[in-house]
Amino acid sequence: MPWVPRQEGPRRLSQGLLLPIAAGLQVAPLRFDRLGSAGLLLIVSCDIPAWLSLYISYAAALADADRPQSADPDPAAGVMLDAVFTDQSAVLRLPPGVSWANQDDPHVPVLHGRLRTDQSQPIEAMVSISSLLLAL
Repeated sequence: MPWVPRQEGPRRLSQGLLLPIAAGLQVAPLRFDRLGSAGLLLIVSCDIPAWLSLYISYAAALADADRPQSADPDPAAGVMLDAVFTDQSAVLRLPPGVSWANQDDPHVPVLHGRLRTDQSQPIEAMVSISSLLLAL
């Protein structure tokens, strides 16, 4: 195996996405593009009640578009995290070892996601991820 050079720069990365959310049932695609191409998830948060899914590829996100919240994804579907946030639980602190790696072809340094909401009025949502960088 060839030698892998040291990654320069910060190891702990965070990215937040501020999303305008309309009233009613809404689905917002997410694209976290400042977390590298692989990492260990540390903290995931959403400041409104919502269902958040994270995926290993854009294709996995597309394939999961119509899955109801009541259904678990197939283990090979590429869904790496499913979380429901409420007013009482807006922050998910993950245990060590929850890793992710982008599997797009061609490879891109992006973590794909989807946020599903049902708001009574228009609102802005902040979705944030903190991750430990494993690969750029």
